[in-house]
Amino acid sequence: MQNILLELQTGQVAFISGLMAGFALTVAAQILRHGLSHIVEQVVFLLLIITTLLFLTTLYLDVRLAIELVGVEHLTAQAQSMTSSIRVVGTNSATSGFVLFIVSIGLLGWIERPLLGIITSVVALTVLGVLALQWVKFFELQTLLGS
Repeated sequence: MQNILLELQTGQVAFISGLMAGFALTVAAQILRHGLSHIVEQVVFLLLIITTLLFLTTLYLDVRLAIELVGVEHLTAQAQSMTSSIRVVGTNSATSGFVLFIVSIGLLGWIERPLLGIITSVVALTVLGVLALQWVKFFELQTLLGS
């Protein structure tokens, strides 16, 4: 439990979520400036807006939880359970935002030309494949740790 409190106090998740929300929103704004005349541009724009909102959700939950736990050194079992359930929502939101961000990057190339679209899609699919393998390992680790 001390690890959760320490992590919240350092604000790592909040910082990264804010940074990623900013990246996604900046790219969305650039696409908006470029124009939304093609379906690919519209899809990428929408994905980036959803990505931004997911990261902002994570940012809010993490900061709000950190504020609520200021000065707390030990959590009761019930408070620990509630904190964990809030963290699960934030973690799932950040993970979903990260996946959508990668998908958006994969689609970005299609806005310019087909060859670039193929390259960015292959790279994005490779990254998602590597992440999927790591997520399997995370689930196995959680099972080993009993969490």
